[in-house]
Amino acid sequence: MLQGDGELAFTQQVLLNGAVRLQLIGKVGSIEEGLYACKSLLDSGQPLERYAEWRRLLRAFSVENASESPLRL
Repeated sequence: MLQGDGELAFTQQVLLNGAVRLQLIGKVGSIEEGLYACKSLLDSGQPLERYAEWRRLLRAFSVENASESPLRL
């Protein structure tokens, strides 16, 4: 989905979810405005970049703390 190859229904749901959240916190004046903002952001590739960075940091953190964890995965 973040790569632009998601099913239309899923993409629309993500856009609507993001638009409503942006409107609720006052970042946009309407849900319609939020839809345009979210679509633009999704098309820019930034969400995929952020997700990749989050995964990289999560892996680094997991490796650093693996020896301290009582649970072994």
